[in-house]
This record gives sequence, C-alpha cells and structure tokens, in this order.
Amino acid sequence: MKHKESLSILVLLFFWFGAFAQDKSTDLSNYRYNMEDNKLKLEKTYFNFGNVYSSEEKKETSAIFNDTDAPMEITFTGVTEYMVVSVNPKVIPAKSKGEITITYYASKNKDFNKNQNWGFQNARIGVIVNGNTENKRNNISVRANILEDFRNLSPEELAKAPSIEFEVMNYDFGKIKEGDKVEYEFKFYNRGERDLEIRNVKGS
Repeated sequence: MKHKESLSILVLLFFWFGAFAQDKSTDLSNYRYNMEDNKLKLEKTYFNFGNVYSSEEKKETSAIFNDTDAPMEITFTGVTEYMVVSVNPKVIPAKSKGEITITYYASKNKDFNKNQNWGFQNARIGVIVNGNTENKRNNISVRANILEDFRNLSPEELAKAPSIEFEVMNYDFGKIKEGDKVEYEFKFYNRGERDLEIRNVKGS
C-alpha cells in the first residue's frame, strides 16, 4: 500500500514539474523576424501607423526576445525628430522578453522648409545590438499617412469648407511607344466657399 502511495506521489510530482517547465518556456512562434545573427527576435519590423492626423500622436509596440545567454543592449540610429523610440528594459537579460515602442508625432514631420509634410511618409530606423554598427541590415520600417485634421470643425465651417471637383477622374493614354512623352491636363474646380490649398501631389 505504501509502495502504491509513493508511486502516485512521484507521478504527481512528475506532472507538476512538467507543467511548471512548460509554463516557464518561451513560445518563439510570434517572433517571426530575426536580427543580429538570429539572436534578437522581433514580433514585427514594420510599424504601420496608418492614418495620423496632423495634430495627433500615435504609439506602436513590438515584442522582442533576447535569444542569447548574455544581456543584450538595444540602441537605435536614424531616429527622426518626429519619433521617439524606446526599448524596455534598456538591457534585456538572457533568454528574456522586452519591447520596442515608437511614438509618432505627426505635427513634427516637416520638410526642409519647416512646412508640414502630408500624405504617405516613410522612414527607416537602424537597430544596434550591443554597440555593433557593422550589420546594416538590422532595420525597422515606419510608415504613416498624415492627414489634415478637420474633426473639430463646426457644421457651419464644414458647409463653407473648400471642395475639390475634377472634370475627369480617369484618362486612358492608349498605346504609346517606349520613350514617348505624353501629357494630359486634369482640370478641377473648388466648389467651396473658402480657398483650396493643394498640400501635396504624388504620381504613382
């Protein structure tokens, strides 16, 4: 009887320790991206902020994992004045998790003349692991579409707001020879009661 009780206790201890070890293990399946010889693992390397109003700030976070047997310090290069990039903790212990956070300030994204940038904006941030600046492929991409903020306009202001209307929305150039230069002029009108400012124009 005592032998059976001892055997039952051993079986229970085995399952308990097995469950404990499973809880302590780290599932790396969510860390799909690798840097620094596959030892720094990231949940994502592309931070897409989507639409960001010019008066708005947005924050995005990516989980990271130090898959080495030593502490890992993460720093960054190429951080622009319209972003704040941080890592928590600053030094990630061995076989431990952390996170990278990017805060995007749309109002600070300006051109060389200090004018607000509009539309799709792209940036690239370099990731430095333990001071190693040799690996130029350790990058994070950042994208945002900066929009003017009309959310606080009153119904009266919206009624008088500028409104763009094109005569033609599409034009087919047909068949053209390589090297030929063709042009078409898209005409538009401002149907609103206030001046229309063209902030940005980009071709595909």
